[in-house]
Parts: sequence; C-alpha cells; structure tokens
Amino acid sequence: AALQGQQFDQAVASFTKASEVDPKQHVIWAQLAESHMGVAKTKTGAEQEQALAKAYEAYTKAIELKADDPGYHNNYALALARGKKF
Repeated sequence: AALQGQQFDQAVASFTKASEVDPKQHVIWAQLAESHMGVAKTKTGAEQEQALAKAYEAYTKAIELKADDPGYHNNYALALARGKKF
C-alpha cells in the first residue's frame, strides 16, 4: 500500500523488513527495487545515486531468484538507464 501511495521511504522500510523475514521471495525483492527507484526520483546527487545502487542490488537479487521473469530484466535495464549506466 505504501508503494502504491508513493510513500517510498515507508515502502523501502517495509520491503526491507520483509526481505529479512523471507529472503527467497523474488516478488519482495522486485518491490523493494521499485521502492528504491521511487526514492531515487525524489532525490538528486549522491542521495539519488545511493538509492539507484540499492535498486540495482534488489533487482539483481530478484533476477537471481527468478531469472525467467522478463519484467525483472526489463525493469533492471530501465533502472540502469535512469542511472546512466549504459
């Protein structure tokens, strides 16, 4: 609900806690990455880069757990593009 309501900091906290409870759930990692992307949109400079780096990590984890999901690959690529990591 926090992610849908664009309360990105709260969403990050919730999904981080969920990832600690059950680190094998790819959906949690994907939602955590989306939450970090939301935070990145509200920041600039080093804070934005830090949020993007956390999003990259979360997408990587989601892809490791469910490599056959093309949405994760696509969203990871979009995150990299947003961070100018061509």
